[in-house]
Amino acid sequence: MAQREASRKQLYDFARQTYQGLIDRERVNFKSPSQSSIELICRLDVGIMRNESTGKWEYFVNEVERGFLVCLFGSLEHSPMREAADEMMEDIIKLLDMMYVSA
Repeated sequence: MAQREASRKQLYDFARQTYQGLIDRERVNFKSPSQSSIELICRLDVGIMRNESTGKWEYFVNEVERGFLVCLFGSLEHSPMREAADEMMEDIIKLLDMMYVSA
């Protein structure tokens, strides 16, 4: 039980540090008076694999997605719904940015 909790904490710490690193990088690279959309909603797909040279298990980020409906279209690789959602997200992010700037 203690090992499971330690492993869960390690995974959560990895995800939080990665997420915060993404936010920090966007603040430096894309200076904007508004809040980044990645701070509003973000999905990190985290994987785990064994490092061949050390034999230890290590986490890695397989994919990062931002925006609303990020989970609804993940399994539909070439669907019209996914393409429509991808196109809408850009406008929704711009709208949210405008809302936060004027707030």
